[in-house]
Amino acid sequence: MPPLPNRLRVASLQYFIRPVQSFDQFADQVSALVETAADYECKLLVFPEYFSIQLLTLGDLRRPVREQIRDLASQAPRVVELFSGLAARHKLSILGGTIPVQDEPGAPVHNEAFFFNPQGRHATQGKLHMTRFETEDWRVTARQRLKIFDTALGKIGVTICYDVAFPEIARAAAPTTGRASCACATAPTPAPSGTRSSEAPPQTVAAPPR
Repeated sequence: MPPLPNRLRVASLQYFIRPVQSFDQFADQVSALVETAADYECKLLVFPEYFSIQLLTLGDLRRPVREQIRDLASQAPRVVELFSGLAARHKLSILGGTIPVQDEPGAPVHNEAFFFNPQGRHATQGKLHMTRFETEDWRVTARQRLKIFDTALGKIGVTICYDVAFPEIARAAAPTTGRASCACATAPTPAPSGTRSSEAPPQTVAAPPR
């Protein structure tokens, strides 16, 4: 096993959600950002939460949003294939933001982050704490388990947007990772006052092959 790098160049980005006319236009925008990070010799690139809602502009935005989110979940395999190819092509680790997913047709929808290694393989971390609009309007359901990704960059934990308001998650991950924790968010807003803490969720090690 090669030694871990002493320094790690990380690229984080803001994603401009403009209307697109095809999946290929979406793929072009994503690819350009990945290529820029690779040009700067970054080793890890972090996309924001729900950047994938850009794909909603391919459909009827007047429909109930919970229906649109479930249609977006059907696009998850194409998004995963896109990021897998980009990670392998550029030899780059990518936290590919989040996209709604269903474990099977008709199952609850979860907000899932995909972590890709430089070989294009991936593992996932689900969001553990839902915002009100996710729960009430989108009908998105929380996951229950924190995972630690064993990567060539070291062991890395992922928190998704509102999860960062609950420090127990980082405390649970810290003794295991000893390297880094990545957060992807929709907007850098402060946690609302009166936020309640939660118990640290159980954790597992999810290892995309190095």
